[in-house]
Amino acid sequence: MARTFDLEKESRRFKDELDGLLNRTVCTGICLKSIVVSTSPQRTVIGYKITKDKQALTTGIPVTIDDSEPRFYIGLSIRLAPDEQQTFLMVDSSTMILATSADLTNDANILLHYDYERGKHDWDDYPEAHLQVCASSEAWREAAQRLNGKDRLLERLHLPVGDRRFRPTLEDLVEFLIREKLAKPQRQWRSAIAAGRAGFQEKQLKAAVRRRPELAIEVLERLDYNVKAPRKKK
Repeated sequence: MARTFDLEKESRRFKDELDGLLNRTVCTGICLKSIVVSTSPQRTVIGYKITKDKQALTTGIPVTIDDSEPRFYIGLSIRLAPDEQQTFLMVDSSTMILATSADLTNDANILLHYDYERGKHDWDDYPEAHLQVCASSEAWREAAQRLNGKDRLLERLHLPVGDRRFRPTLEDLVEFLIREKLAKPQRQWRSAIAAGRAGFQEKQLKAAVRRRPELAIEVLERLDYNVKAPRKKK
């Protein structure tokens, strides 16, 4: 008998993984929340200081491992659903923000943000996974003038960052803060980032194989594996 997918349980498990990553790298004592927002269709959201009634991304996570005043804050909101087969956890959309204040409702506090929206089409104005940098310069003001003559500020440009399989993760944002010496890390930050990144890549690889099994078979057979044909469903 097939196992029933438990979105609420899987969402909480994912939330715990994110808690672990943050508290083993650039934070201390952070606890995100996983909230069920809909049961039909099934949907959950993970965020910081959110409630059933207030799920908007308004408050940043303080980046500090001690009692020092944070220089940076991370905004994080991830909306989840079961995949098409009701078998695996799927990210519907996500936002990762780097800001200089806990107040994420003020655009002046935001330095950059990574966004992901599943299901964007080729004719949409921006790709599924993209980066927006909230900054400006004379060179960018000149470069970002569109063919129709309209200006486009750098913060409004959507820079593609791979597709849904290879998009940036929270590990990348945390590593940026540490490697650029913008935030003091926990001692185990390297192993925490490596473990989190490996887990994400493994999930993405499995998802890619499920959608293109013929390519997986081709590679395995080149490595002298003997791949059996799938059993026919009754």
